[in-house]
Amino acid sequence: GERAGMPSLGAVGYLMQSAPDVDTALGILRTSLQAHDRGAVVTLKREGSYVALGYANLESGLESSDQIHATAISVGMSLLRGLCGSHWRPYDVQFAFAAPRDIAQYRKFFEAPPRFDAARSALVFPSHWLARPLPSADPFLHRLMRDRVNEMLVVNDDDLVAQVRRFLRTEAMSAVCSLEVIARHFGMHSRALSRRLAKYGTSFQRLRDEVRFDSACQFLRNTRLPVNEIASTLGYADGSAFNRAFRRWVGTAPAAWRIHNARDS
Repeated sequence: GERAGMPSLGAVGYLMQSAPDVDTALGILRTSLQAHDRGAVVTLKREGSYVALGYANLESGLESSDQIHATAISVGMSLLRGLCGSHWRPYDVQFAFAAPRDIAQYRKFFEAPPRFDAARSALVFPSHWLARPLPSADPFLHRLMRDRVNEMLVVNDDDLVAQVRRFLRTEAMSAVCSLEVIARHFGMHSRALSRRLAKYGTSFQRLRDEVRFDSACQFLRNTRLPVNEIASTLGYADGSAFNRAFRRWVGTAPAAWRIHNARDS
């Protein structure tokens, strides 16, 4: 993570580097990461006077997912220092996994106390940094790289399901996430999206349930978050609703599943 920079992201990195400001660069990272890495998503959430740059895996059950998250957030740290200057520091550093035995390297690199067992892996920093203009801004290079990245991001029927799953991974916990919202994101009517998903034997509700289940398993396996907090994070009204849904998925309660599947600490 310390050695990573925007060039390590290929065309996406050069598109970020040539952007006019930090806000545009991070927006590119959020919307275009799949051109470089189809196994994860980046989120960018504005929270009052702060903004959170987050990272999440798309696959559940990955070995060493804590190391993957730690590396990704470290890369994010390097990217933000590249965009904002070496004096940039995060306000908060969060990891969606249990604390390792030794956190000295985390403290040293991030220069901020890390928080483990969080609901997300993210870097939180004051939102005023988003307006910072980039000295590397290059309109001509930006147009060239935008065309290149757009070619890499063309959605066709073969990867529509993966694209919907990716979108759900960042929005499924939102109360406003719906078939209509996703259809608008892909520029089509909700009925058309339903037909195209049905062609591949799935549906919006099935994909949303799959994403929620994958997220639930990641929280249960990798963190010590209480089950009620996980339920709230996933958008359930209460722990009972989450318990019922989880039992439908695997036939056992989340607490029991956690005992048999939690990663070694």
